[in-house]
Amino acid sequence: FKNGVYIFTQLEYSVPPILGENYKGINKFYMEHYMEKIYFKVGDIYSLFGRGLSLNLMQDQSIDFDNSIRGIEANYNLNENVTIFSIFGKSIFKSRGDPTNREKDISIDKQLSFIGAEYDNSYLGQIALAILQNDYNDISKDYSHWKNSYSKTDYDFYWGKQFDNFDIFIENVLCFNNNPEYKDGSRFYASIYANIIEFGITYEYKNYYLDQNIEL
Repeated sequence: FKNGVYIFTQLEYSVPPILGENYKGINKFYMEHYMEKIYFKVGDIYSLFGRGLSLNLMQDQSIDFDNSIRGIEANYNLNENVTIFSIFGKSIFKSRGDPTNREKDISIDKQLSFIGAEYDNSYLGQIALAILQNDYNDISKDYSHWKNSYSKTDYDFYWGKQFDNFDIFIENVLCFNNNPEYKDGSRFYASIYANIIEFGITYEYKNYYLDQNIEL
């Protein structure tokens, strides 16, 4: 719309579906509103922070995967360099204990809170900090690693910088939870991209140290 409002709906008719349960009707919905310094979205939220080490809300219909939440996303531009962003919402994440099952037999009630800030400068590059908290409740099946309700908090930092013919990106996440069955951990990612004689070369390094890693 001319006033900066954008409305999205996704209709689905899956009878029968390739995977999952029969479904007819509106599957996804969200409304966005853009103003001079404010971005606002309400409905089904898909979002990515950095390279997705902490926050990666996505949908992949080919494997019947969807970890989006229903809630609110808001960004505010303090000035041309600093942006504050936040996401709050909840969802019921469903999965399969056995990948050969046609329908999902695991459900987890999740509440998500995410807030952070990004600083963008031509000399220093992009620097961002964020805190993500997931509260997992009402776990449907008594699997050994999904036995109790618990909370998980991620502290995410990334830095990226573009130079004349190469780019550098570094992201580090510290992960803490209040479940004594699980240990705290971390995720680290780094990449270098270089353009050499019109050839693009990318080097990536990943080091994820977690004894549990439920990506919801």
